[in-house]
Amino acid sequence: QTASTTGDADPNRPGVQLPTQLAGTTVQVGGQQAGLFFVSPNQINFLVPDTLPQGTATITVRSGTGIVSTGTVTIGAV
Repeated sequence: QTASTTGDADPNRPGVQLPTQLAGTTVQVGGQQAGLFFVSPNQINFLVPDTLPQGTATITVRSGTGIVSTGTVTIGAV
């Protein structure tokens, strides 16, 4: 199942814009929506927003069934 909307498509933003919802699943990193490449019952592939500051950020996953999972990640310069 694919996303029904992207929700954040901005024609003024260059580059590829990924959907922020797939099969009802969303991911936030540091309070910002993450672009989604793939979701399944056992795996989520997402792009960390490039506007996050360095340091610790909370990841929040909301599944299509309403389950919410959280964790933390360290954001560093690449």
